[in-house]
Amino acid sequence: MIPFARSLSLLAFAFAVSSCSKKTSEQENARVAPVVPTVLKSNQLAGTPSTFLSSQAQSPVHWQQWRPSLLEDAQQSQRLIVALVGSARFPGSTETLQAISNATNLVKRLNNDFIPVLIDGEISRDSMLLSAALSAELNEPIGFPFLVIISPDGAPVTWKVINYRDDQEVTDLFNQALEVIERLWHDDPTYVKKDSLGKLNTRRENPPQPEEEIKDPAERAARLTIAVQKICHLWDESTGTLDSLGGLFPSEALSLLSRASVAPSLPETLRSDCRDAAKGLAGILLKSAMIDPLDGGIYPARVGPSWNFTLSNRDCITQAEAILALVDLHQFTQQDGALSTALDAAAFAENDFLTRDGLFSITRQPKPSSPSRLMWSIGDISMALKDTEFEVWKAASDLRTLGNLPPEADPQRRTFRKNALHRGRSMEEVAAKLGIPVDETTALYASGRQKLLETREKLMPSPPKDDTPSALASFMMIRAYAQLFTATGDASWKEKAAQLGERCRTAFGQARFLNERPGATPDPMSDSRAYTYAMAARASLDLAAITLDDQWNRWAVDLMTLLGENFVNQEGDRLSESREGFAIVPFPFEDRSMIFGPSTAGTLRQNLQSLIKTGQAIPPGLRHWTLALPPIDKLPVIFMDSINALIAEENSSTLLLAESADADTQAAATRLPLRKIERKIDPSASDPIKFIAPGGEERILTSAGQVQALPGE
Repeated sequence: MIPFARSLSLLAFAFAVSSCSKKTSEQENARVAPVVPTVLKSNQLAGTPSTFLSSQAQSPVHWQQWRPSLLEDAQQSQRLIVALVGSARFPGSTETLQAISNATNLVKRLNNDFIPVLIDGEISRDSMLLSAALSAELNEPIGFPFLVIISPDGAPVTWKVINYRDDQEVTDLFNQALEVIERLWHDDPTYVKKDSLGKLNTRRENPPQPEEEIKDPAERAARLTIAVQKICHLWDESTGTLDSLGGLFPSEALSLLSRASVAPSLPETLRSDCRDAAKGLAGILLKSAMIDPLDGGIYPARVGPSWNFTLSNRDCITQAEAILALVDLHQFTQQDGALSTALDAAAFAENDFLTRDGLFSITRQPKPSSPSRLMWSIGDISMALKDTEFEVWKAASDLRTLGNLPPEADPQRRTFRKNALHRGRSMEEVAAKLGIPVDETTALYASGRQKLLETREKLMPSPPKDDTPSALASFMMIRAYAQLFTATGDASWKEKAAQLGERCRTAFGQARFLNERPGATPDPMSDSRAYTYAMAARASLDLAAITLDDQWNRWAVDLMTLLGENFVNQEGDRLSESREGFAIVPFPFEDRSMIFGPSTAGTLRQNLQSLIKTGQAIPPGLRHWTLALPPIDKLPVIFMDSINALIAEENSSTLLLAESADADTQAAATRLPLRKIERKIDPSASDPIKFIAPGGEERILTSAGQVQALPGE
């Protein structure tokens, strides 16, 4: 890699590299006159399958959508590709693009000397894995937007995380970086190509080792216990966090702790500790500003150490993941407020992300994020509310004239004299504090909530809705609906899940391969990555569990078969995130760990366990992941989804129903907690109801009441 630096250091390094590289002869340096294809002379983002990309269709930058033929265009034009990986979900992405568009000289340089490419990481997950891998080579944390300059051979030349702070810093960084690489390219393009291609070939020849297959059940159980212990011991009651987990909403951790708290294979003391940690963390989160008290939506991350200072932009995937975790909390720890919060998040997701055709988008239209825009002064709130409403909200959110964030939560004091709204006190606590009845307190809180919501919308309007459906967001919402059905028994959630499943199959699965956006034929950008296949299969298995309709099992197996046939190497031990020929950089990046939320490998493991527990065949090419384990006992934080798969392997049971099972029994079976008790209609069954415990012991049940009682055993 040719590294980024700053100012004179950049120029000094460029001079050193140019001087030290082997000089080629004039014949070797001689180049055919460049030919710039017409397509590179204008912005090509209009009509792209991504709202994040199409939002830049009017930019003066000649942004291109990624396509394999861009490498041919780079060869013809003799230009390097300047690729920017971002997402409407990532703070700084929209701001960086605006800064670039407003910098006239930078726009000219990009258009005249390079091929600028904008990549939506939500559609091309392999681009995010590329960013993570390249950042790791520099021992730097991953972040977005991510800038990577690529040679005409498809090899990364140099790269950098863009940590947006202000427009000038972004334009300075781009100009300095492009000036250095432009000089190197002009002086000796052969060296730049040989150096970058050589390093890419080295990566190809030395990929990460396949995950180790652990066949001994005792060893697998021991590793699970160690991993859960380490996660549980991260809980710090004094700070209200799980150490080392960062500031993202900890959905996977909440699910893991909740499921571990009822896992018979784990020691009783560990189960108790997991329950305490799950309820302790949830108790803090549910009272924090991470749960918006006005519209019920959940924020994806905090800013700094306080859960009351949050990012302002929200997305559908965060809502779905949080719903799954909150229902786990409700079902396995009986956490107060978890289910109602999950229901509020579902309502928010439907209001903000449901598209006209009944699918879900990932976000609203891209907009710069501003954490401080969610903060209120005492005057803002008192002007919007009646005195009695204000007193209730003041007590509930601990509102203060100087602001309710502690100084360490905002050292720069951007929120001085500002308050975060949150559910810090229950209505019972507020009523006791103010000396008024609980019913009156609740009514004043509700009327004040509506006024504050209307005021916020006037002062800080939400960006327009995005009507571009996302396969990933839609499949995730199927899972959320299914989870809510098992928690509430309300058939409307099951109906929503089934209807959404049918829409997804039609919109994203018309052709042989899945498409990240609706359409019969995916283009290279929207061809679904492995993670979407794994998540679609998970959603389909959940649908099978709540409907007992075997068509969803069959579709899940079909999707996983495609995954095994098209994303797994010949040796059967590596799972590439993209199909051959569709990757941004020709390298088989694997999604093994929770860098960007649940991983492909972890989700696949959970799917395979569902197939095994219900006696379904493992699709060809995927057997390695039934035995292989990442180092969960050494690095449990980044493998929590795989730990959850192992919890299911060791502790989930199976309910097999004969086709003759009565309607009440079938209805009771559909409402059982997902992945704690797998279920399936067994056409060959002679007994109406067969229950198989985690250890393999079988017993025959005789009534719907016995089925309903299973979760409490």
